[in-house]
Amino acid sequence: MGTKQDMENIKKQFTELLVKKQLRKTPERYAILTEIYETKGEFDVDDLYLQMCNKKYAISKATIYNNIELLLESKLLKEHRFGPRYSRFEKNHFGERPSHIILNEGEEVLEFTDDRIHDIKTEIEKRFNFKIADYSIYFFAERSAEG
Repeated sequence: MGTKQDMENIKKQFTELLVKKQLRKTPERYAILTEIYETKGEFDVDDLYLQMCNKKYAISKATIYNNIELLLESKLLKEHRFGPRYSRFEKNHFGERPSHIILNEGEEVLEFTDDRIHDIKTEIEKRFNFKIADYSIYFFAERSAEG
């Protein structure tokens, strides 16, 4: 998770969306937000649900799904689709830009970062004279046969 100030900014951004949409600012919404930002790496709804149940939160999967939709809308969360029915999520606030290798149609996902990708993004911006607001890189692969 980022600094205490980062978390305050995140909560403020989420609260602004709730006010705009005239939704209640419930403790459950903020517990989900906090749990997500304390989670390292990517997660799916089942991961988050189990994590929260293990911490004795009385929360439903429907509540988690509904709030994930709000967090996606507020741009505090990013969704990655690794197969026809497989999504994982990650926080989208601290400028992290991991790339992904999706193996066997989403059965396994490897995450990596490489500074050269940022350099390529910068070169593309210069070449085409625009500013890239966001990007994701996915490599779909199958493991090579050994031997």
